[in-house]
Amino acid sequence: MSERMERRKKERRNEIMDVTEKMIARKGVQGMTMKEVAEEADVAIGTLYVYFKNKNSLCAAVNARINRQMRVMMEEESASCSNACKKIRATIDVVFEFREKYPDKWSAFKELLLLNYDTENIKGIYTNNGSNLDINDFKDISDENIRDLLLEDKKMSQLMKDIYKQGIQEGCIRSEIDLLPTIIFMRMALFTALEPLPYAQRMLEAENIDPEHFLEVVLDLTRHTVRPKSSEKR
Repeated sequence: MSERMERRKKERRNEIMDVTEKMIARKGVQGMTMKEVAEEADVAIGTLYVYFKNKNSLCAAVNARINRQMRVMMEEESASCSNACKKIRATIDVVFEFREKYPDKWSAFKELLLLNYDTENIKGIYTNNGSNLDINDFKDISDENIRDLLLEDKKMSQLMKDIYKQGIQEGCIRSEIDLLPTIIFMRMALFTALEPLPYAQRMLEAENIDPEHFLEVVLDLTRHTVRPKSSEKR
């Protein structure tokens, strides 16, 4: 395939994902069909299936692209910070910035968080302590877009893991914490606080708790979770 054809194929794939992203933001995953995506993207339905073998595959590709954009923003912001605690704060700020700057992407992202993917056998892929991240870690996953999404998840975890390790060395993060479960918990807590699930929304409304105040409490609790006691600080 010529370089021009390859470039056009990549552009067309991104155009399809742009349409899908906006459609998910507007109608939700359940309200979106492959036929509607093909019509709005102005491609034949058969062509759409050349790029994405099914709806799950298409959603995984969109999800991976949003995650990648958010992660790159985090890497850029944290790179200019002088210590790990500032880097952690910067990654949290990026999530807020992303929500405000890209409302359609954020709406799509919220929907995609609730979607289950056929990830086959992924047991143990996050336990590799090395910093080498390779698509071969997911060689048992048949769909390339789901592999890409899993790789983005792993890259995000690795970014946070590196920051937390730096924090432990600097003495602003407790040394005894189990890194990966802690990082996953922090991410889950932040996203749940930003966009509470329906049952959580009901509880907040019933107790007359302002969502922004709830978010502040969650952020304060997560900071205290990893902060060492005064006597342990260097």
